[in-house]
Amino acid sequence: MMLKKLYQLYRCSSWYESVSRLRGTPYAKAMDCDREFFGLFFKSNAIRSVFDVGANVGDKAAVFSEIAERVLCVEADPRTAIGLKARFTFRRQVVIENVAVGARVGSAKLFRKNHAGFNTLSKKWSDAAGNQGVSDAGAVDVAVTTLDLLIGKHGIPDFIKIDVEGFELPAICGLTRSIKALSFEANIPTFFDETKTIIGKLSELQPRVRFNFRIMEARTFNSPSFINGDTLISRLADLSPFTCDIFAVASDS
Repeated sequence: MMLKKLYQLYRCSSWYESVSRLRGTPYAKAMDCDREFFGLFFKSNAIRSVFDVGANVGDKAAVFSEIAERVLCVEADPRTAIGLKARFTFRRQVVIENVAVGARVGSAKLFRKNHAGFNTLSKKWSDAAGNQGVSDAGAVDVAVTTLDLLIGKHGIPDFIKIDVEGFELPAICGLTRSIKALSFEANIPTFFDETKTIIGKLSELQPRVRFNFRIMEARTFNSPSFINGDTLISRLADLSPFTCDIFAVASDS
């Protein structure tokens, strides 16, 4: 247990990326891709404040904190939140909320996995991960809030990133207002129906919203231009199976 705690602190430290860079591992390359991708995306959309929902160990949040003025990290797992607090101790622009996000306030069971990046509130995702060989690491009850309540507490963000391993739909059901930009993870075809529902909900919140998607740590979007929801759904169906981050951006025209 002590070794796990020590590794978690190392994994959340700046040393981890430094060592990865020296060794030439994929992690350092992925971080560089994120810096390039989000640097351009934030500049193009005037992103200054971010909610990172499902922050995990804080890799995305570390990039966000380099290019945004304020970052709220939202992480359900109490153990992972400890690592986040250590990682961002000296970055005042980063705030940590140790809470899950869902459709309503309450509590829920967090299914832990041997890799924290697979932790989930979704039984469907937990079972799917198990079928892929991801082993269980117990479960813990966690508090649940909503995006609306987080906005009431921390203000309206320019961008919300949601990566909560199959629980994206309940999380977005707790949002009742348009946001300048939002992204969510989509696992296709396992969560194709949920993805279609999310696209529909975001289109209701902002009728002029446009979409694009990024596959893994790509340096650019998959499509050269943003598209409407129906076109996006058609493209996702054609590309199945795969995992991507779908971006929704409010359009002024």
